[in-house]
Amino acid sequence: MKPIKLRMKNFGPYVDETVDFSAFFDAAVFLISGKTGTGKTTIFDAMCFALFGQTSGNERDAQEMRSDFASDQDLTEVMFEFEDQQKTYQITRSPKQTVASKRGNGQTERAAKVSLIYRDVSGEKREIDKINQANQFISDLLNLTAEQFSQIVILPQGQFRNFLSADSNSKETVLRELFGTEFYQRFVDSIKERNKERQAATKQQLEHLHELQKNVQVDKPELVDLNRPVPDWLEQLALELKKQRALIAKYQAEYQENDQQKTKLDRLFQTQQSLLDDQNKLAEYQKQAQGLENQKPQFDQLQVQLQELEWANKQQATLKDYTDAADLTERLKAKQESETKKQATLQQELAQNKIQQKHLTEIEPQIEKYQGQIERLKDKVAL
Repeated sequence: MKPIKLRMKNFGPYVDETVDFSAFFDAAVFLISGKTGTGKTTIFDAMCFALFGQTSGNERDAQEMRSDFASDQDLTEVMFEFEDQQKTYQITRSPKQTVASKRGNGQTERAAKVSLIYRDVSGEKREIDKINQANQFISDLLNLTAEQFSQIVILPQGQFRNFLSADSNSKETVLRELFGTEFYQRFVDSIKERNKERQAATKQQLEHLHELQKNVQVDKPELVDLNRPVPDWLEQLALELKKQRALIAKYQAEYQENDQQKTKLDRLFQTQQSLLDDQNKLAEYQKQAQGLENQKPQFDQLQVQLQELEWANKQQATLKDYTDAADLTERLKAKQESETKKQATLQQELAQNKIQQKHLTEIEPQIEKYQGQIERLKDKVAL
């Protein structure tokens, strides 16, 4: 980043001051000098405030940078123009401040504002007026935070004076605070502590190995020699273990081969046993077949009896039909006799009816005679 122009209005001791850095472009180095309190650090504060919204070293709040000589009609703001990767950027920022109200005679609180102007890839002019967006844009552009910018780009005056007059240990402390290397110091201390812990763990492991060396039970005396260095002892022990593993592998191979042979013999035995069982079953079946053959005459006799029973069963149905027909004949015969009796009774009643009819026919003239007399008697009674 290369500064081009810085304008400070009512910022610190400056009412309206512009620093034109372009006048120093041809110089390899230039110096900002002056007496204490003349505003040298304020220039760096203004640059840092314009970029990040806070002062260098963050020792003073941005609102505190408003000039004590500014009236409530004057605004505090900083404009910083700079170049980065051959592109020009202009950022104007004002802190939160109390100014005269536009209406009436009172005062009002004006919120912090920002305006970042630049040209995009196509050359079109762009402006960012959101504080969060502007802060993120600057951070991405410079790849620095405000704290990193203060430590790398700006060297604070007070800490530089302390650095020149301090001894070696104090200089180390000042440089650590100045460049924020506390993290690396903590990292070194952590490595030292871990190294110390590892040395203690290694010592403990060596003691444990010596105890194992004392208690190891092997046939070779060199493996229990306590005067041998531990690495040599471990190497010799590793070779012995390698031999033992090879021997174990050999035994395992022989065991697997024997196990496979045993499996084959087991299968052969099972096959022979199954064949023997089948032969025993065949002999048993043959014995049962011979017994059934001896019982064949009995089976034939039972077959004849069965056929006779089946014929009797069929004849039983025919006998039942015959019995039912006989019963029906008896019932019809009884019914016929009953009907005959009823017919005789009816014939008697018919004969009596004929006699009565003949008698009525004979007395009919008398009845007519009596009816005429009755009619005449009725006429007389009426008179």
